[in-house]
Amino acid sequence: ASSHDFMGFISVAGNVARLDSPRTWTCLDKNAYTGTNAEKAKLRKNWAGHWGDRRQELVFIGQELKHKEIQQLLDSCLLSDDEMAMGVDGWKACFG
Repeated sequence: ASSHDFMGFISVAGNVARLDSPRTWTCLDKNAYTGTNAEKAKLRKNWAGHWGDRRQELVFIGQELKHKEIQQLLDSCLLSDDEMAMGVDGWKACFG
């Protein structure tokens, strides 16, 4: 929650891991609001709802994965309703 403005990638395959933060989300690009119609359309193509293009995508590839345990672990990482209600400024103040 403290790096709300930055896109990040974590990729792990076997013993190879890669961590990257290539840019901010397109919803923070001023051209998404003030650019030409073509620029706005290109920048907004993956937007959904209030948060624009900010999202998480997880892909697990493997055999005999323990779906229930993975789901429970990931769910425990989510912000609570009270934490979510704090918004971006609250997150930055509390979580760094």
